[in-house]
Amino acid sequence: MDRMVGPNTERRRALCRGCGVAPVSPLLPLLLLSAFLWAPTAAQPLAAQDGGDSSPSSSPSRFLLSVGLAGGPGSAHGFAGGQLALGGQRFGVVGHGAYGSGNQFTSLLVGVGPAARLAFPAARTGIPLEVRVFGGWGRYGESLAATSPLSGAGESRGAWGPQAGATLLTPMGPVRVGGGAVAWGGRYRSEALEKGVPARGWRLVLLLGR
Repeated sequence: MDRMVGPNTERRRALCRGCGVAPVSPLLPLLLLSAFLWAPTAAQPLAAQDGGDSSPSSSPSRFLLSVGLAGGPGSAHGFAGGQLALGGQRFGVVGHGAYGSGNQFTSLLVGVGPAARLAFPAARTGIPLEVRVFGGWGRYGESLAATSPLSGAGESRGAWGPQAGATLLTPMGPVRVGGGAVAWGGRYRSEALEKGVPARGWRLVLLLGR
């Protein structure tokens, strides 16, 4: 997920340590949500979608802690944060954020947008599953350490743009565990880059919460 593409790799790596550098269509979140919303025939009726967890006190809203790691030995960049999902049984809103550190830079990824949810009972999938797909808008920013050998050391840069993601959860005792992914795109800007550079990135996370 940290692989750079295109010419002048060293310069582009300095511009964005946590992303690739190819343009991303702003229609990506809309396309993902549209495909998801047209798949209700794969799920049970709403009354049965929680797979045995449909008591009056059960809520589709979630607060989840997220952790992840990008890169490998000698270039690892760890990140941690949270995700808040609010709404009804089928539609809602998701907001997320994660702070990262390592490999001589820090990062901050935040975003918010509409979401769609499907829940599958254990009778259908073997274990209760909850799938949520979301899109929206957000920002990825990073700051290179002053000791970084790359050009732009000590500077901060950021990219506003569309985001899209998905999570998969299952109950485990009193909590829910699972994983997720989020992708983002935009134009990477700083004081030295007035026009910006097209950029994109994605992350995988582990999730734990209620």
